[in-house]
Amino acid sequence: MRSGVDDEWGLSAAFDLAIGWGGVVVAAFSAAILFKAAEEVDRAVVMAIGVAVLAAVMRDWRATAGITVLAALVFVGFLVHQAGQLTGNPAPWRYTLIIGAAAAFGRAARALYAALRRRGPHLVAEHSPGSPAR
Repeated sequence: MRSGVDDEWGLSAAFDLAIGWGGVVVAAFSAAILFKAAEEVDRAVVMAIGVAVLAAVMRDWRATAGITVLAALVFVGFLVHQAGQLTGNPAPWRYTLIIGAAAAFGRAARALYAALRRRGPHLVAEHSPGSPAR
């Protein structure tokens, strides 16, 4: 039997995952528009930036893991091989490490912000963008 808290957490993860899918699609279209097909590293960096931002704002780490895998598959299948094919030339798979590292960076930034908030709201207010300098 599940409690209401578990159901709420699962619903949150589902929404995070759905929003993350949209973010991955936006990042993929951006990478495809900004860079030529031969510029694999640049396209991987665009995907990595998108995943880092998503990882920083997502509440559930499981949704972040799912989005990271999806971003890697979209990068290899559509941005490099361009036919949705994941097999063939294995060279683009090495660039997926950039995407994974960006997801870890995003989660670390989220954890750091949460730790600062727990220590005291005044710390977050002092270090947040737009706060007046002292």
